[in-house]
Amino acid sequence: MATVSEVAGKALDAVRPPKAPKIPAGVQDRLKRGQDRLKQVAARREEAISFAANNHYVSIDKSGTSLNLQDTVSVLQGGYRPDHRVRRSHDLLAPIIKGKVSAATQRIPGYEVLPASSDPEDYSAARTAKNVAAAGYEIWDIKEAFRRLVWNALVTEEGFIMPFWDSSVGPYVDIPSDDPTQPPRKIGMGEVKAAVYGGLEVIWEPGVRFEESPWFAIEHARPKDAVEAEEGFIGDSLTADNASKGLGTNRNKGPNLVIVTEFLERPCPKYPNGRRMIFANGRTIFPEEDYPLRDHEGNVVDAPCLHRLYYTIDADSDRDRGLIGSLVESLRQYDYASNKAAEYLQLVLIPQMTAPEGSIKGEVTDQPGAILEYDPADLLGGDIKWRDMPSMPREFGEERDRAEREIGSIALDTQVPASVESGKAMSTIFQKDALAWQDFIEDLAKVHARFMRDALCLVQLYYTEDRLVKFRGRTGWEAISDFKGADLRGQTDVRVSAGSLEPLTRPAIEQRIMNLAQMFPGHFPPEVIISALSSADPDRLNESYEEDEARVNFIIAQIRSGQFWDLPPRKAFPGEEAPRLDDETGEPAIDEFGNPIMETELPGWMPRPFDGIPVHKMRLETFMKSDEWNHLEEEAQQACMVYYDALLRLEAQNAQRQAALQSAQAEQLGMQNAAKPQGPKPMPSMPSADGSGTAPVGAPA
Repeated sequence: MATVSEVAGKALDAVRPPKAPKIPAGVQDRLKRGQDRLKQVAARREEAISFAANNHYVSIDKSGTSLNLQDTVSVLQGGYRPDHRVRRSHDLLAPIIKGKVSAATQRIPGYEVLPASSDPEDYSAARTAKNVAAAGYEIWDIKEAFRRLVWNALVTEEGFIMPFWDSSVGPYVDIPSDDPTQPPRKIGMGEVKAAVYGGLEVIWEPGVRFEESPWFAIEHARPKDAVEAEEGFIGDSLTADNASKGLGTNRNKGPNLVIVTEFLERPCPKYPNGRRMIFANGRTIFPEEDYPLRDHEGNVVDAPCLHRLYYTIDADSDRDRGLIGSLVESLRQYDYASNKAAEYLQLVLIPQMTAPEGSIKGEVTDQPGAILEYDPADLLGGDIKWRDMPSMPREFGEERDRAEREIGSIALDTQVPASVESGKAMSTIFQKDALAWQDFIEDLAKVHARFMRDALCLVQLYYTEDRLVKFRGRTGWEAISDFKGADLRGQTDVRVSAGSLEPLTRPAIEQRIMNLAQMFPGHFPPEVIISALSSADPDRLNESYEEDEARVNFIIAQIRSGQFWDLPPRKAFPGEEAPRLDDETGEPAIDEFGNPIMETELPGWMPRPFDGIPVHKMRLETFMKSDEWNHLEEEAQQACMVYYDALLRLEAQNAQRQAALQSAQAEQLGMQNAAKPQGPKPMPSMPSADGSGTAPVGAPA
């Protein structure tokens, strides 16, 4: 029989949090290797962060692992800097960073989702996934996340972003407990979120490129209370330790912050599902989980779950470079020349006097209008006069201008020299900067596509409740009622065109719209041009083209897969009805009253009256010219020719309808002309003899 103390001990064990295990030795060794590698580049990244914060008086020490802060406080203010010495940081970086971040995040990415198969349902699901991606851009606040990502790529040399499922987002629902005696738990419906990390928060296997590393680790500061409140937390209360950390943190300092390390190991033979372990205060604080990256079916994927963005590649290193670190020395030179000029102005603008010793009576002050007394008898050795001050050396301005031009050249904002007047030379300078920026935009487009691919997988896995998702469609904001993640049917193959991210000013957008309208006169209705100009969106002009291209690509996919003839029939549009032919006689079939029976349904592949025939013909002709078409089975080739023939017939019908309309208009105009009076034309008028009016030619004056 158990004693009272044993019963009490078991009760305490039931409520006491389980003891947190220590960090495995193998994982500790990996983390130490990654941390040591990060320390080798952390100092220069911290220096770049300081410069971006307009604190330029920092320098890396001899060891290369820490920063020295120079004293910029004058003696008058309690510091050690002489009062006349200027130590001002000139914030040239703020407009550069702001301009780059704005240019990279100005436009909404042009998401395209490719169907996984030629199945019409997959095609429809891919279109839905594209709409969900457009909706998610607003709902998940992707623009703000990518602004921070680009900032980190420019300043901390590398930025990392990862979508994750946040189950703490409401509204909250009750989940019954396994123990009937316990009340139900409340959990949120959850939502997709974006986590962004800087170049001082992510480590991986040293000497290996990020994409090839078998493991990653994220070290970042989080509020201690928030970590302890998460479901699954194990062990005793945490101790805030971020204030004692130096380099390698996200620079957030606070009394309640704790450094949390997430160790992410990709799938391997030893761990087929990978591992996710979370540590703090030198111990495990959550149970071990599988690697977090999953496909739309919930299977673990062996690929980086973090998506990295950098400004420029360093092929000789496992760590790439940013922009701000390349501007540090030029900014120092700019500060030096500017501050020396300011010091010189202090000397010139506060004149000094020369006088014989002892000739000045009283104390010389800086009081305006003060009367300065002197003894003329003491001027035998010379007069009291102002000290001669030389003009400012032009070298200060020249050195500052040189440093500013150097900063612009490095930042791809090259200013055209005054000596360059040739338009061709100017174009070459601008083209060089544009090509370099285009390379960065293409990398950004890849990150957008990979991020949205993983986000759509999360949607398919976790959007289990009925939701109302709003998205920006062709006709404005539309809604997908009762949407569930399963509606996507695994369509998560996302592509983003770099051209959709290219920044455009409003005048440039309007000019592009007008250029397109002039290049193709009569092609765009006035309403479409007005809509594109009012919304400053040139993509409005090619919406119809994109839909036509998607439709003909779908038809070609059905031909490839052999499902062309099996497409379900569609309703006939007005004007498409045709007499039904008798299967035996081939004559039009009639009903019991002798009226022809009209077809109200047509094959699903039949071109529609509003399809863009030129686009369909061009795309199909290109496909039929390819070597792939030559190797298709005869049935597939026949399907191509049948569809092409249908396009030609529809084109001929449209031409006949247009010709008939023009003929009718010409006939109506002729009838109007014939209805006019047919009498002789009046003679031309001439001034009357008295100049008071006009009279027909030949009439008496």
